[in-house]
Amino acid sequence: MSVATQNFITPTELQRTLFRVLDRVGHHGETRIVMKRAQPQAVLLGYTRYAELLDALDALEDSTEAMRAIREGPRTPLVSWKTMKHRYHRER
Repeated sequence: MSVATQNFITPTELQRTLFRVLDRVGHHGETRIVMKRAQPQAVLLGYTRYAELLDALDALEDSTEAMRAIREGPRTPLVSWKTMKHRYHRER
């Protein structure tokens, strides 16, 4: 991931330009990295982008779990449709 230097902002600059930064982040899809003593401390991004990232993370976690389940195989023995049908009719 490349980060343009214009995306960096200091806490002092953020305090001075908060409403402008919120507008750029919230309405124009920009991102800001808050730097303190030349170290990244926080990331500001719009709520829509945040929600998209959470959705992507959920999908990735679901995919990872599915791949793990496929790799490990079933946890219980497989039962044929014929056996299940027989059990169902027998229990009724």
